[in-house]
Amino acid sequence: MEDEACAAPAGSLYASPNVAVIEHIQPGIRTNIAIYSSVRSLDYAEFLCQIGEAIGAYEQAWREIRPATAQGS
Repeated sequence: MEDEACAAPAGSLYASPNVAVIEHIQPGIRTNIAIYSSVRSLDYAEFLCQIGEAIGAYEQAWREIRPATAQGS
């Protein structure tokens, strides 16, 4: 039961890093490559790294963008 409780709830689109629960995850979620990417696809993936001092620019841009997205613009 513990493994089942750790599996993604019905309707959830989140991957579980817990290998023990894979068999308890709905097949439609478990086989969805948008949720569980193949190891091969990681060769083409991009990973975000720490951006250092540039964080201020990103935070400022987000403060400008966020109000517009909240209003549905």
